[in-house]
Amino acid sequence: MSKIKILSFLLFTLANCWNIDYVGKRLALPIAMGTQETLFCACIECQDEKLALLMKWIQLATMHPQLVISQPSDYVLRNHDVKRNLLTIMILRDLDDPIVEIHRNLLRGRHFYVNIWILYEPQWNFTLIENILEYLYVKKFVNSDLYYVNASNGGDEVFGFATFPEFTVENKTHLVGNIKMFYHRIIEKTDLKGYRFETPLLMDAPKVIRYYNNNGELRIQGVTYNIMEMCLEYLNGTLIESQMEYSSDGVVNMKNVLEGVRQHKVELAAHGYALFHNDDEVQKSYPLLVVNWCLMVPITNKVFTMFYPLSPFQATVWLNFLVAFVLINIVSHFFLKFHDLDNHNFILINFCKFINAAPPITSHGSDMPWFEMVINGFIYVQGFFLAAHYTSMLGSFLAVTVIKSDINSIHDVIHQHLPVMIIDYELEFLEEEVLNLPPKFMDLLHAVNTSVFYEHQLNLNHSYAYFATYDTWHFLNLQQAHLRPPIFRYTDICFGDYHLAFPMVAESPIWRDIEHLMFRIHSSGLYYYHEKKSFEYALRAGVVSHLVEDPSFHTVGFTHLRMVVGFLVIGFLMALVSFLHELWQSRRERERAKRVDLEEQEADVANSVS
Repeated sequence: MSKIKILSFLLFTLANCWNIDYVGKRLALPIAMGTQETLFCACIECQDEKLALLMKWIQLATMHPQLVISQPSDYVLRNHDVKRNLLTIMILRDLDDPIVEIHRNLLRGRHFYVNIWILYEPQWNFTLIENILEYLYVKKFVNSDLYYVNASNGGDEVFGFATFPEFTVENKTHLVGNIKMFYHRIIEKTDLKGYRFETPLLMDAPKVIRYYNNNGELRIQGVTYNIMEMCLEYLNGTLIESQMEYSSDGVVNMKNVLEGVRQHKVELAAHGYALFHNDDEVQKSYPLLVVNWCLMVPITNKVFTMFYPLSPFQATVWLNFLVAFVLINIVSHFFLKFHDLDNHNFILINFCKFINAAPPITSHGSDMPWFEMVINGFIYVQGFFLAAHYTSMLGSFLAVTVIKSDINSIHDVIHQHLPVMIIDYELEFLEEEVLNLPPKFMDLLHAVNTSVFYEHQLNLNHSYAYFATYDTWHFLNLQQAHLRPPIFRYTDICFGDYHLAFPMVAESPIWRDIEHLMFRIHSSGLYYYHEKKSFEYALRAGVVSHLVEDPSFHTVGFTHLRMVVGFLVIGFLMALVSFLHELWQSRRERERAKRVDLEEQEADVANSVS
């Protein structure tokens, strides 16, 4: 009977008992000092004086903001101004406690925060401990530990789990108090221990490039493939090709890849992609680049150069000419009037001097030769500067090949009836963005599968315009680096800016490690190094090629001289017409003179007879 009383006494003292000194001073406070905020999630029955005391201890030691949640709400930490380094302390009875679901929704998108789970009651059976740890593993609470009181001996115990290479329960009781060892996964990089990430590896230039070398061996290269392989190698992991069918023609279908990630069949995709948004199942890694999504359109040299000689005559030239002409006429008018000289037709005389033509009448200042010298000298200096300006400007126009950017807006696309090719699932994404595009533009869109799209785009088929993110355009533009002019140009007809990143399962355990590595790659410019390297492999594989000069393109040449020759011909014809008119008029004058002489002779004869 005494043994039953002793056992009852022990059960009474251990029931509803977790060690506040152990949790507060040895487990929670050391890590709380390294965080910026503290979140408490406690079931209704667990809110007692121990919780209040623990909150007070942490508040006095850290002076950090604290948040207490115990009831269901729509509050999500990632949607509010909450610090990145957050400590979450969870107090519960078992997995059926409503606070568990509240905690999961509260930390949606932030499961990598440090979590300390506390079982409110002592535990006899280790099964509940394993179930909770397995729940934390499945829900990706990778930086979580579970504290409980062992009812059999009254000892304080802390258990965690290892994620890689497989789920393994770890006893961390002996590490409590040693921050460096207890939280080594947070302080140090994640050790994947050879974990193999299965991912689709399909043709997706420039991101993933598949080809067979001269020995018939399959080789896989690509910008994002090389970057991800480098990152996983640093984390002691590997990247292998998934055996599941994600495409029937060997060309990537990102809609299927994202669906594989959403169904947790693919943990991490090597195909970097920009045109998708985070949700509860799929998230983006830290971005490699910020890219815009625009149209690449074909261009041709349609500049008509025959009127180049008129191009230097800009507004400033005409204004200069006009001011000088008005000034000369004003001076001439007042000078001739002051000296009582003939001021008739002085405007016509000055105009003829300005255009370097002989005046049709005698100069108005023939009696004042010094005035003529001043006027002619001013016109000469004025003409000298205008001729120098004209010559330099015309030389600039003739020395530089001007490529007409004939498509700069959606209205230009509509006006030229240019068909635009887009991948079918990207058209769905475009429609979901609600950009209110003109219906006539939407009618020009040709939705095709990825195989057809890449076949046209990689070969730069100029029969279509194409939707392309900037990273793809930068890669394709390497093909026409030696072309003058190029075949395509990247326009300002854009449909948004997006992050080029790796699709990952939501709450991925290696998200923070990938973030650190992506930041280094982004800041060091390694992306463009791997792009150049991948372009060389794509050349060997025959996926792309260096394009040669277009034989149909001609330089400016002497086309602009046609206008000069045209003016000479017109002047010659006008002079010929004028000459013939003068000949005809002279002949008429001679004939009329003869008639007058004959009439006078007849009149004289008549007078003499009479």
